[in-house]
Amino acid sequence: MPFNVQPNGQSAMWISVSGLARSPSNYVKFGSTKIAELNNEPFGVTFVVPAESYESPGDKRVTIFEAETGRTIDVGTFKVLPAN
Repeated sequence: MPFNVQPNGQSAMWISVSGLARSPSNYVKFGSTKIAELNNEPFGVTFVVPAESYESPGDKRVTIFEAETGRTIDVGTFKVLPAN
């Protein structure tokens, strides 16, 4: 089921993170999905979450990879519940 639905119908997330080096090579891992199209904002990043990455229930680890420094930021777990 879509979440945080945008006007175009896509699901999106924002992550607040300080000190993130802005780079077009940064990406987010949402479960096993690599999301490379990030919008760098003053407070962190925003991005569209592809529907196929939350179609199946389970815990989806969310991690930011900072290309410039090689730093990995563990954001947490996004829980996808089974459809009722």
